Amino acid sequence: MNMPNKQIFSIGVDVGGSKINAMLFDLRKNEIVRRQTIATPKKKKKLLNQLIQLIENVIAGVPKSRIAGIGLGIAGEIDFQKGILLNSPNLKFLNGTRPARTVEKYFKLKTGMDNDANCFALAEARLGAGRSFKNVVGITLGTGVGGGIVINGSLYHGAFGSAGEVGWMILDGTRTFEDLASEKFIKSISHESPINLEAKARRGDKNALKVYETLGTNLGLGIANIVNVMDPELIILGGGLASAAGLFLPQARKTAKKHIISPLSRRKLKIVLAKLGKNAGAVGAALLCQ
Repeated sequence: MNMPNKQIFSIGVDVGGSKINAMLFDLRKNEIVRRQTIATPKKKKKLLNQLIQLIENVIAGVPKSRIAGIGLGIAGEIDFQKGILLNSPNLKFLNGTRPARTVEKYFKLKTGMDNDANCFALAEARLGAGRSFKNVVGITLGTGVGGGIVINGSLYHGAFGSAGEVGWMILDGTRTFEDLASEKFIKSISHESPINLEAKARRGDKNALKVYETLGTNLGLGIANIVNVMDPELIILGGGLASAAGLFLPQARKTAKKHIISPLSRRKLKIVLAKLGKNAGAVGAALLCQ
């Protein structure tokens, strides 16, 4: 989006299954000016109404002439040509709707929408761990596994908008990357919450440490598949599980190197942790306006 000189702000909104994080973002200083979070309503009309009110709150006192636009990040597949949210795992009541169009009609500001993992990847590639790299893949590890591809500072969506859905890669039989490298995997194999298992592992519990080692192996296999297809310079890991990265990242790096075909990629690829924290999704949504 071309930005006239006087337009220096954008609005970024990360619409999650449990909370909505909205911010006023300074596009020149790359800084969060104002931020507000609410619990995510569980019905369509209430969510859209509170989303509009939340945006009203963060732009209070700022002339619309100084706002380049609004960006929404939402989990799920999107028809980018029609602006339709096709399938959101956490907000199924929004499937088939056009949230960005609703917001745009109300505020009379250009409004874009993208997958939340894409927004994470865009923010980290431009302003976080990937600032000095051209070919970046961001991976979110949490209740599921998401991904986004950024090439030369721009998101790559593929032919039909679903590029970067790395969580759906098949790694073992019919089991996906998400089945084997997310909180879902930890719960299925240990029957523990990720918080409890991490605490046990940090106390030296051998069974807990073994779960994280297996998680690291699975993550490394998924990363190797991504690298063999995409050949990025950098993989950035974020999401809720990243806080326990010290328990599985060494094994993931070791496994990835073992299965990456290119000697150059094996030597030069970097696998790092995200830098922007919990606001990465909303920052990435704000960057959709650039």
